Amino acid sequence: MLVVVTFILLYCISVTAQLTANFEVNKTGGCAPLAVSFTNNTSGASANATYLWDFGNGNTSTIQNPGAIYNYEKPYKVTLTVKDGTLSSVTTKQITVYTPPLADFTATPVKECLPAIINFTATSVLVNNTYTWDYGDGNTERNYYSSVTHTYVVPQTASVTLTVANAYGCTKTIKKDNLIKILPAISAAFSVSKTFLCRVTDAVQFNNTSFGPGTITYLWDFGDGTTSTLATPAHTFNLKGTYTVTLTVTSSEGCTAASTQNDYINVDNFNSDFTVPSLICRGSDNTFINTSNPAATSSEWLVDGANAYYYYYSNLNYNFSIAGAHTIELKNTFGSCRDSITKKIVVNEISNLQGFIAGKTSNCGAPVLYNYKDTTSSAIKWEWNFNQYNLNDIQATIQAPSFT
Repeated sequence: MLVVVTFILLYCISVTAQLTANFEVNKTGGCAPLAVSFTNNTSGASANATYLWDFGNGNTSTIQNPGAIYNYEKPYKVTLTVKDGTLSSVTTKQITVYTPPLADFTATPVKECLPAIINFTATSVLVNNTYTWDYGDGNTERNYYSSVTHTYVVPQTASVTLTVANAYGCTKTIKKDNLIKILPAISAAFSVSKTFLCRVTDAVQFNNTSFGPGTITYLWDFGDGTTSTLATPAHTFNLKGTYTVTLTVTSSEGCTAASTQNDYINVDNFNSDFTVPSLICRGSDNTFINTSNPAATSSEWLVDGANAYYYYYSNLNYNFSIAGAHTIELKNTFGSCRDSITKKIVVNEISNLQGFIAGKTSNCGAPVLYNYKDTTSSAIKWEWNFNQYNLNDIQATIQAPSFT
């Protein structure tokens, strides 16, 4: 009998895994002080493997998952060396600590009276910078503009802070203590004893009501080529006309304000006049328009020397009951100055209506034709209305019309 014996040869093959050093970082860059954590991801290492970290900042470590702090703005080379028996593997990565932005600014002006508009300009103007301003009065602002303006509304001495952040998130802050001095408001204001001067030789007294911080100086421009630095001057204008007056006040603190009154002083420069209707008829309403220049303080109308009832207004509305010649007088008051003008007018008599005649052409029923004729001898224009239900319907304009 044949016996078959099978031998199975078992080979034991020993395979050594490949050692590869590797690690991850939670931050590849940032601003100082930059704290970085390292996670060891080495593969193929046994439990007996050793790790040596060189963080590039002068420090080393042998723990498996270390951390490091970077304090200076530059790139750092981080090296991990792994040894396991006779095997060794090395890997490197870079950490960058970025340079923080510059933080400085200017302000103009640094001293101002209310309302105070102050201009701030940061000296760092890189793209993607953000600027956070604390104006020292409770107001803050964050934007991408290196130049901003801010209005202070109460007197104070303000400290201003600027924080600049760049695209990497690095920030720099600067505070300037007691930088802005906001003073109370300064105001230029004045009045005069009278705005109308009846004669060129008349003087006008100026009353100064300006106020502000510190010692105030004054500069008057009377509009006639002359000036004054008195607080409350009196002035005489040498020529007839209308003058614009400007007062400029300046305080010892450097604040300035001005007040201008346009066409403020009238020196014997007024004229009374009125228009007369082109046709004035007895029994009709007529309007006389006051065209005096400038507008009078008050006006009074007289008709034939008598006050026109209660017509103390700018224009006169009047109905004449008597035809013929009449006199209209306008009396104006310009401040304390009086002026007047008189005009003669003619009031025309109205037509003496004498009626009209009418006659029908047949005695039978409708339709029937009626002939009309006006008998008023002085009439030159007619408007006939044959419809009692619409009195505005003008149906004929001749002296003798017919209507069916």
